[in-house]
Amino acid sequence: MFDTPVQIAGALLTVLVTAAALRFGGWPERIVALASLAAYLLSPAAQLLQGPLGPQGALWGVAVIDVALFSLLVHLTLTRPRLWLPLAAGVELATALAHLGRLLDPNLLPRGYVTSLWVFYFLFLGTIVFGLYEVRRRRRFGFAV
Repeated sequence: MFDTPVQIAGALLTVLVTAAALRFGGWPERIVALASLAAYLLSPAAQLLQGPLGPQGALWGVAVIDVALFSLLVHLTLTRPRLWLPLAAGVELATALAHLGRLLDPNLLPRGYVTSLWVFYFLFLGTIVFGLYEVRRRRRFGFAV
Protein backbone atom coordinates (compact mmCIF):
# COMPACT_ATOMS: atom_id res chain seq x y z
CA MET A 1 0.00 0.00 0.00
CA PHE A 2 2.99 2.30 0.52
CA ASP A 3 5.20 1.10 -2.33
CA THR A 4 5.36 4.21 -4.48
CA PRO A 5 5.77 7.95 -3.84
CA VAL A 6 2.20 8.61 -4.99
CA GLN A 7 0.86 6.10 -2.45
CA ILE A 8 2.89 7.70 0.33
CA ALA A 9 1.76 11.18 -0.73
CA GLY A 10 -1.84 9.98 -0.87
CA ALA A 11 -1.65 8.56 2.64
CA LEU A 12 -0.04 11.69 4.07
CA LEU A 13 -2.47 14.03 2.35
CA THR A 14 -5.40 11.90 3.47
CA VAL A 15 -4.31 12.19 7.09
CA LEU A 16 -3.59 15.94 6.83
CA VAL A 17 -6.83 16.82 5.03
CA THR A 18 -8.92 14.67 7.37
CA ALA A 19 -7.30 16.21 10.45
CA ALA A 20 -7.79 19.73 9.07
CA ALA A 21 -11.43 19.01 8.23
CA LEU A 22 -12.08 17.63 11.71
CA ARG A 23 -10.41 20.65 13.29
CA PHE A 24 -11.58 23.51 11.09
CA GLY A 25 -14.54 22.21 9.07
CA GLY A 26 -18.26 22.37 9.57
CA TRP A 27 -20.40 19.24 9.73
CA PRO A 28 -20.44 18.58 5.96
CA GLU A 29 -16.66 18.84 5.74
CA ARG A 30 -16.21 16.52 8.70
CA ILE A 31 -18.68 13.97 7.37
CA VAL A 32 -17.08 13.90 3.93
CA ALA A 33 -13.56 13.75 5.34
CA LEU A 34 -14.45 10.80 7.58
CA ALA A 35 -16.32 9.05 4.75
CA SER A 36 -13.33 9.62 2.48
CA LEU A 37 -10.98 8.22 5.11
CA ALA A 38 -13.21 5.17 5.51
CA ALA A 39 -13.26 4.66 1.73
CA TYR A 40 -9.48 5.06 1.61
CA LEU A 41 -9.03 2.42 4.32
CA LEU A 42 -11.67 0.02 2.93
CA SER A 43 -10.43 0.10 -0.68
CA PRO A 44 -7.37 -2.14 -0.12
CA ALA A 45 -9.61 -4.71 1.59
CA ALA A 46 -12.08 -4.51 -1.29
CA GLN A 47 -9.24 -5.13 -3.73
CA LEU A 48 -8.79 -8.55 -2.14
CA LEU A 49 -12.39 -9.57 -2.94
CA GLN A 50 -11.73 -11.54 -6.07
CA GLY A 51 -14.13 -14.41 -5.48
CA PRO A 52 -15.89 -16.06 -8.44
CA LEU A 53 -15.48 -12.98 -10.63
CA GLY A 54 -11.70 -13.23 -10.58
CA PRO A 55 -9.82 -9.92 -10.72
CA GLN A 56 -13.02 -8.14 -11.80
CA GLY A 57 -14.43 -8.85 -8.32
CA ALA A 58 -11.81 -6.54 -6.84
CA LEU A 59 -12.88 -3.78 -9.22
CA TRP A 60 -16.51 -4.25 -8.24
CA GLY A 61 -15.65 -3.93 -4.56
CA VAL A 62 -13.77 -0.67 -4.99
CA ALA A 63 -16.44 0.65 -7.38
CA VAL A 64 -19.17 0.00 -4.79
CA ILE A 65 -17.20 2.00 -2.20
CA ASP A 66 -16.82 4.93 -4.59
CA VAL A 67 -20.50 4.83 -5.62
CA ALA A 68 -21.47 4.90 -1.93
CA LEU A 69 -19.25 7.94 -1.38
CA PHE A 70 -20.74 9.58 -4.48
CA SER A 71 -24.25 8.94 -3.11
CA LEU A 72 -23.34 10.62 0.17
CA LEU A 73 -21.96 13.62 -1.72
CA VAL A 74 -25.12 13.93 -3.82
CA HIS A 75 -27.24 13.85 -0.66
CA LEU A 76 -25.11 16.54 1.00
CA THR A 77 -25.10 18.61 -2.19
CA LEU A 78 -28.90 18.64 -2.17
CA THR A 79 -29.23 19.41 1.54
CA ARG A 80 -26.30 21.69 2.44
CA PRO A 81 -25.47 25.13 1.00
CA ARG A 82 -21.84 24.53 0.07
CA LEU A 83 -20.11 25.43 -3.20
CA TRP A 84 -17.49 22.70 -2.88
CA LEU A 85 -19.93 19.79 -2.55
CA PRO A 86 -21.03 19.71 -6.21
CA LEU A 87 -17.35 19.85 -7.22
CA ALA A 88 -16.53 16.93 -4.92
CA ALA A 89 -19.54 14.99 -6.23
CA GLY A 90 -18.38 15.61 -9.81
CA VAL A 91 -14.89 14.35 -9.08
CA GLU A 92 -16.31 11.29 -7.34
CA LEU A 93 -18.63 10.66 -10.31
CA ALA A 94 -15.58 10.74 -12.59
CA THR A 95 -13.93 8.18 -10.29
CA ALA A 96 -16.98 5.92 -10.46
CA LEU A 97 -17.04 6.26 -14.25
CA ALA A 98 -13.36 5.27 -14.40
CA HIS A 99 -14.28 2.08 -12.53
CA LEU A 100 -17.18 1.50 -14.91
CA GLY A 101 -14.90 1.95 -17.92
CA ARG A 102 -12.45 -0.60 -16.53
CA LEU A 103 -15.28 -3.03 -15.73
CA LEU A 104 -16.74 -2.71 -19.22
CA ASP A 105 -13.37 -3.06 -20.94
CA PRO A 106 -10.83 -5.06 -18.93
CA ASN A 107 -8.29 -4.38 -21.70
CA LEU A 108 -7.97 -0.74 -20.68
CA LEU A 109 -4.40 0.02 -19.79
CA PRO A 110 -3.97 -0.63 -16.06
CA ARG A 111 -1.48 2.22 -15.66
CA GLY A 112 -3.92 4.74 -17.14
CA TYR A 113 -6.74 3.44 -14.97
CA VAL A 114 -4.71 3.62 -11.76
CA THR A 115 -3.23 7.00 -12.67
CA SER A 116 -6.69 8.44 -13.31
CA LEU A 117 -7.87 7.18 -9.93
CA TRP A 118 -4.96 8.92 -8.18
CA VAL A 119 -5.52 12.16 -10.12
CA PHE A 120 -9.20 12.11 -9.21
CA TYR A 121 -8.36 11.33 -5.58
CA PHE A 122 -5.99 14.29 -5.26
CA LEU A 123 -8.61 16.53 -6.90
CA PHE A 124 -11.16 15.20 -4.42
CA LEU A 125 -8.89 16.06 -1.48
CA GLY A 126 -8.50 19.51 -3.04
CA THR A 127 -12.27 19.99 -3.00
CA ILE A 128 -12.30 19.27 0.73
CA VAL A 129 -9.55 21.87 1.24
CA PHE A 130 -11.64 24.32 -0.80
CA GLY A 131 -14.51 23.46 1.56
CA LEU A 132 -12.36 24.48 4.52
CA TYR A 133 -11.69 27.82 2.83
CA GLU A 134 -15.42 28.21 2.25
CA VAL A 135 -16.16 27.48 5.93
CA ARG A 136 -13.62 30.10 6.97
CA ARG A 137 -15.32 32.69 4.79
CA ARG A 138 -18.77 31.68 6.05
CA ARG A 139 -17.64 32.12 9.65
CA ARG A 140 -16.07 35.49 8.88
CA PHE A 141 -19.32 36.80 7.44
CA GLY A 142 -21.53 35.29 10.14
CA PHE A 143 -23.22 32.49 8.18
CA ALA A 144 -24.16 29.19 9.80
CA VAL A 145 -21.55 26.49 9.43
